[in-house]
Amino acid sequence: MALPGTETQSGFLLNVFKVLSHRPAEFRAFFAYYNALLNKETGIKFEMAAPKPTPRFISKERGKITALPLYCDGFVLKKHTGEKDFKRYFAELRGSTIFLYSDEENATYSEKLELQNLKSLDTGSLKRKYISADFTLTLLNEEVRLKIENPDAGEEWKGFILTVAKLEIPSKLQLLPGQLLRLKEVLKEEKERQARQPVPVNEQEPPEAYDDVITNVPQCFYAVSRNKAIEMLAESPEFGNMILRPGSEKMNFAVTVRQLLTEPASCAQWRKRSAEEANPPGSSFSNDPNPNSSNSKLCE
Repeated sequence: MALPGTETQSGFLLNVFKVLSHRPAEFRAFFAYYNALLNKETGIKFEMAAPKPTPRFISKERGKITALPLYCDGFVLKKHTGEKDFKRYFAELRGSTIFLYSDEENATYSEKLELQNLKSLDTGSLKRKYISADFTLTLLNEEVRLKIENPDAGEEWKGFILTVAKLEIPSKLQLLPGQLLRLKEVLKEEKERQARQPVPVNEQEPPEAYDDVITNVPQCFYAVSRNKAIEMLAESPEFGNMILRPGSEKMNFAVTVRQLLTEPASCAQWRKRSAEEANPPGSSFSNDPNPNSSNSKLCE
């Protein structure tokens, strides 16, 4: 197939554009074919411009990035306290956060304002009220001025900001019935969204180091029997000569001690009684009624 003459090419392409204007897939296929043919015959190659993202696509991308529902959007002027000039942003109120974009086509936000940290919202003077909406947001660690060129849109922004920040609809708002109905829908949706958020877990501070005489026991305590205590002392003399172990009665303890007073070494047994059972008063130990007199094994 040869390309049409120069005088007829413009009319030919115009007709193709009209036919395929609503059929993008077929138009791209024709453009690729025509471009290859043109390049083969003339050495000229056209690059097809990337399609401009639609507002719907951009909004969808912003929703993926922020993972928050969209309540309100529009152009605003913003400056921090101390800054000289306002900067123009495209703003979106998603959840309880205002996301600021450098332009309407940017899907990635450049700044954000957390309205859950809102302490107060102060409106501008009456002199400016009918020219633009001007109010100051006092947040946790910053103070931000917002200016909206349309005063009606500014009143709507004010209603949305206070509703999501305080989870209640302000009483003094000059809005139409449809706008108030929208605020009620947003309030319900935002309450449900915040109720689904996981509650942050506060890190527990480590308990203070102190000796609990009830729950903590010395390192020499082992939950073993009398014979096992004798065996342990005999096998490991390098670890000491005393074992504290459970007594035969509840709330009592027994002590097994390895004594090197005679040859061979012998073991003595004591029972540690609770204060209520001590007799006479002030006495903590008593001779075991059934001492183990066997010295067939060396004890520590």
